[in-house]
Amino acid sequence: METETLRFMVQAWECDHLGHVNVRSYMGWLADAAFVLVGPLGMGAREAARNGVSMVAAHAELDFAGELNGGDVVVARSRIEELGERKIVFRHRFERLEDGRAILAGKLMTVCMDLKTRRAVPWPPAFVVAARAQMGQAA
Repeated sequence: METETLRFMVQAWECDHLGHVNVRSYMGWLADAAFVLVGPLGMGAREAARNGVSMVAAHAELDFAGELNGGDVVVARSRIEELGERKIVFRHRFERLEDGRAILAGKLMTVCMDLKTRRAVPWPPAFVVAARAQMGQAA
């Protein structure tokens, strides 16, 4: 199931010397969208810290379909594409709100990391149940 995860206006400081959004901004938005999606499922900052885990980016694939400039309003929609024992794959879609133009399609894989050992660990069981429910799958 796809969920709106971000809605924002591009700021001038997010643009490069040509006036277009810089790649580093897209990466931040992808990370933000992922956390917005999983926060209500038990992986928000406080809940994750209580469990001693967090998500860390492991792989990203981006397809740029259009350009953004300062002042453009963007909407991002995201979904969980795959949930493994220690990894999760997100699909993100960014559009310019004004005209509905596709701007970015992204795939982001993250891993559940133990904050003390800095090693990949299984997702907390409650998160797995909530994530699978959002995906429309049985736990």
